[in-house]
Amino acid sequence: MFRSQILFISRSRIASVITAILLNAIGVAVMVGVSLESFQLYGWVIFVLTPSILGFNTALLYSLGQKRSVGSTAALSCVSLLVVALAILIFAIEGLICLIMVLPIALPLCLLGAYIGHFTANCINRRYLKVLTSVVLLAVTPLLTALEAQRTVSLPSSKVTTSIEVNCAVDKVWKLIPEFSAITSEPVLIFKAGIAFPLSCRMEGSGVGAPRFCELSTGSMTETITAWNPPYHLAFDVLKTPPSMREISFYNNFHPPHIEGFYVSKKGEFRLTSLPNGRTRIDGTSHYENRLWPESYWLPISDFVVRQVQLRVLNHIKTLSESTPALTPDSNSSSPQ
Repeated sequence: MFRSQILFISRSRIASVITAILLNAIGVAVMVGVSLESFQLYGWVIFVLTPSILGFNTALLYSLGQKRSVGSTAALSCVSLLVVALAILIFAIEGLICLIMVLPIALPLCLLGAYIGHFTANCINRRYLKVLTSVVLLAVTPLLTALEAQRTVSLPSSKVTTSIEVNCAVDKVWKLIPEFSAITSEPVLIFKAGIAFPLSCRMEGSGVGAPRFCELSTGSMTETITAWNPPYHLAFDVLKTPPSMREISFYNNFHPPHIEGFYVSKKGEFRLTSLPNGRTRIDGTSHYENRLWPESYWLPISDFVVRQVQLRVLNHIKTLSESTPALTPDSNSSSPQ
């Protein structure tokens, strides 16, 4: 029975294409879903090995009947990747934004896997061995994810600093550092797509130990003040990080694992420096942990997002500082509430 089905697929180009795309792609999507649901790990197996296996298996199954060209194999692997993405969306495994962010690493790896699979297929004469190889590669994906989850590694961390100059004295700028009103500027594109962005900030009391609450588009970030040196330095620890984004999905209230616990804000600070001619430089620094691997791929992306968050806050402080009337000497000496 099994051999006869393989024989039918091998004799039909359409059957080979359907098998290489649909069965392989759906199999990969299911294995990804099982891995994420069981281990909630976004690492090397998911982002590096899985796209390579997809391309490799596509080449093997496409060549069941006869040898195929490298070009047609590569094109079919791209179609398989698209079908996998669609299946992941339909099965509510992940959201659209995550898939778009993964595409730059997944596509070349899928093509590399297809290239290797193309030449491997020419070395395997028996059709059932090609099918068996594809099945085994799919089956070991959750096992490899389990092994990856067992290894102990230090969490990748990052520090991002953004600076801006304000045409105001340092005392006036400081008034807007501990807390500021609602940010009314238009969010940039990545924020419109669903990435969390700041809306406003308030603080209860003043000084070290005072609680600070930054409202983001996805929830409230709770902080506590750890350094208070008006009007030059404010630092805080982050006690609670809200979801990092709102995913785009076919389904309402979609909540994939990666939006909580994989980006963790740890602490931050503002340093103000007096400049000539009554100007002020603000240096905003954020420390965070990124629990997505490979680190070399995800850290530049998260650094870019953090910098956009910082720019949104700093530009808001700059606008308010330069647009409000100058403060009186008495108000300059008072502590912000």
